[in-house]
Amino acid sequence: MAGLVADQTEGTPWLSGELTIDGIEGILLEVPFVHGPDGEQFEAAQRWFRDKSGPPHLAFQTPGHSVGLYGCQYTWGSFGTAASVVRVHAEAAVLRASQEVAERLRAIGVTSLLDGLQEWTRLTSVTVRVDADAPHSTGPRASIQVASTLGPSWRDEALEMSISTRWLIPQGRSPFLVHDDAALRSVAAHPIPVDEHLDAHRTIRNLVSLVFGTAAHYRGHELTHPDFAPPSFAPPEDPDAPRAYAAEFFHHTTVADEAAPQPGSHAFLNPIIPFEEVGAAGLEAWTAASRRNPRAVALAVGLLRRRPAIEDLLVNTCMAIEALGRSLTELEGEVQTLNRGKPTFTTYAFRCLDRAGFTPDTFGIPVQRIARAISRRYADTKHPNTSELPDSRATLVVAEIAFLALRICLVAFASVTESITDRRGIDLDITGVVRRASELGMDLEHLLG
Repeated sequence: MAGLVADQTEGTPWLSGELTIDGIEGILLEVPFVHGPDGEQFEAAQRWFRDKSGPPHLAFQTPGHSVGLYGCQYTWGSFGTAASVVRVHAEAAVLRASQEVAERLRAIGVTSLLDGLQEWTRLTSVTVRVDADAPHSTGPRASIQVASTLGPSWRDEALEMSISTRWLIPQGRSPFLVHDDAALRSVAAHPIPVDEHLDAHRTIRNLVSLVFGTAAHYRGHELTHPDFAPPSFAPPEDPDAPRAYAAEFFHHTTVADEAAPQPGSHAFLNPIIPFEEVGAAGLEAWTAASRRNPRAVALAVGLLRRRPAIEDLLVNTCMAIEALGRSLTELEGEVQTLNRGKPTFTTYAFRCLDRAGFTPDTFGIPVQRIARAISRRYADTKHPNTSELPDSRATLVVAEIAFLALRICLVAFASVTESITDRRGIDLDITGVVRRASELGMDLEHLLG
């Protein structure tokens, strides 16, 4: 968008600029200026260029939008004889009515739409009732009621978290076409930095990604804060209450998510744990567990958010297993995996496989042997004993087994029983691994033996 830029310093003229928000550049503002004695109007931009620093907050105005830019930093400038330009990147951009921008973006509440959340929770705003014996009717009569549904709520440190549905009827469409989705919301007792809200939201985004084995992305963020209400706005039920309304915003950590392609209908069909086994207590337990194991969670989710090479999949999975396995309790059967009485990577892999519920019946192979097979493949891939990498087909099968165990082990932290009881989703994924091995001509017993 092209528009006018103000640094909110009294007496500073408005400048022209172009605002770009996308998954590659993030939140970028480019401001052209004239350099020299005739460029008095552009003194602010000249100062940014000269000092290599921009104001921490800016207001950007177009006929259709009023955007507040927060956490602005000078990143690049180009000097020319006729015209010059400076580039400023912002941490956040808020679409709202007021032109006054505070130095740091804070909010009482933040709402996010998240891929897979509705499919997992099965929350819906729509209720359909069919009356087959409706009087004065030639056939069945359907009644459709649309109302937001409240889901579970839990605590994440200073935030009250909740899941609920949100619906709308697209403008100009039939009233029978309802866009129904599940929204994640965080609320604080007082305005806090938006980064703290988003950190709590990412915790749940990571869980949904691990549950389905695919990347879950944000599709929109809104914040509430009294300062963002337009001057004429006041809640009708209580005119004296603090004024607040929802304002759409973009953050430099979320714009890449919003630019990601929409997932296909098949992406969120097979959760490895049903939401009924999680609920509010499980979500709170997951929050605590993920903060205790940040390295394992980050590595596992990172693999889902990109398309890694086969060797990258194995190495990063094993790094996560090692980080997670250190935090798991000792097992009675792990003595065979120790080296001079000390745990090895095989020990950590064995702990993860055991916590994931793998047994000798899973692949017809003892779990300790599977742990050793993962350890051998990890070592052969990581250490350059030869000039060539091991057979990529075998590496892929071992990596998929290890990554499935890692996912299950992490997601089990969200189970209220500390283990996944309904394993239908897990069994489908195990079947998929066995089928992949068969398609690649790999004998699992030989490969894992």
